[in-house]
Amino acid sequence: LSPTERALLAAHLGAGGALVLSGAELVWALADQGDADEKAFVADVLGAGYLSDDADTYEVEGAPDGPFAELPLFSFLAPDGMDINFPDILAPGDGGLDLLRYVGGTVGSAAIGFAAPSGRRLVVTGFPIEAVPSAAVRAALLEAAFSFLDVE
Repeated sequence: LSPTERALLAAHLGAGGALVLSGAELVWALADQGDADEKAFVADVLGAGYLSDDADTYEVEGAPDGPFAELPLFSFLAPDGMDINFPDILAPGDGGLDLLRYVGGTVGSAAIGFAAPSGRRLVVTGFPIEAVPSAAVRAALLEAAFSFLDVE
């Protein structure tokens, strides 16, 4: 994300806007490879902690007792499509929640989130949502995110 994009996203969230941000290597690029401003954006705006560059799995489930717990076990391995080699392992910052967890591979959060009254309305995933091959699961995942963020 460029400095302009980061500033626009920070302003949007700061004004009470909601955001779903998904992608592999996104948090890695900013938090692990980035400069001081990029690292601050991840910590202060996204509220994300970066744990590792590769979950070593394509399987995800809702965190137990969390707002995404009812989602079925699903994969983001898209046969004949994109191969997500390095899904980021995340950790929620203060006030954040663990929404999705990787199954198998390296333990950690596949998605974190913040909702009222935290002051942020945000879901960040360590894998691209568009890589989920099932349209029904993608829809359920986005519906859960929009419900969590109180977006109609």
